[in-house]
Amino acid sequence: MSRHTGAPGQTIPRAWAVELEGIDHLRYPSYPLDVQAALIGDDGSAALVWTRLTGVAEGGHLVAELLNNPFDKPGRAPGDLMVLGVMEDDAGA
Repeated sequence: MSRHTGAPGQTIPRAWAVELEGIDHLRYPSYPLDVQAALIGDDGSAALVWTRLTGVAEGGHLVAELLNNPFDKPGRAPGDLMVLGVMEDDAGA
């Protein structure tokens, strides 16, 4: 990841990230690389955050840059890199 020295993974091509299937419902309409994610705390509580897809980590997990300050999750700040896991909810989304 060229923008983040020492970050794990590799930079992903924009076209590849835009064409990822199964996450369209999480994307911001005007910015297809920006996806909403749930940041889960150690206590199981979640905060919804916006992230920007930046790369792929070992094992195929997506890497994203945190774009906003998560509510009630100290220790995280915009610019932090996160590995994203994709999960289905009870409705299959």
